[in-house]
Amino acid sequence: MKKLTIIFLFSVVAYLAAKHTYPHFLRKNLSISGEVLMPAKLKTRQRKSNSILYILAKSKGVIPVAVQNIINPHFPQKFHLTSSDILMPDLVSSHLYLEARFTSSGNLKKSEKGDISGILKKPVFINSSGITITLSKVK
Repeated sequence: MKKLTIIFLFSVVAYLAAKHTYPHFLRKNLSISGEVLMPAKLKTRQRKSNSILYILAKSKGVIPVAVQNIINPHFPQKFHLTSSDILMPDLVSSHLYLEARFTSSGNLKKSEKGDISGILKKPVFINSSGITITLSKVK
């Protein structure tokens, strides 16, 4: 009986430690890198100045938890999301959905006419590299 009590107490302590350290681990270890491609047929829409490429990492495909903006990008454009790009640390999960949005309006909330976006259908792990997002959808 004494062994079961010790095992139970150890399990409770381990559970509580994991519950409180896991989100902290996710926030500190975010590192997603890759590149954004623009197909040749859309390169004519590429603006030379005052354009922004947003890389969004979303939790469950809806809520942006991290954002990186690149001013006047040149395609193929490399990106690297890190813990410094996190907006909502409590919502970071181990798998995130990625979206890239190329815009000249600078409006992140709403896609406007002429904006080009690309979405990765499958989620990526918080420590991924070699990701490729292709801009394909024109608003």
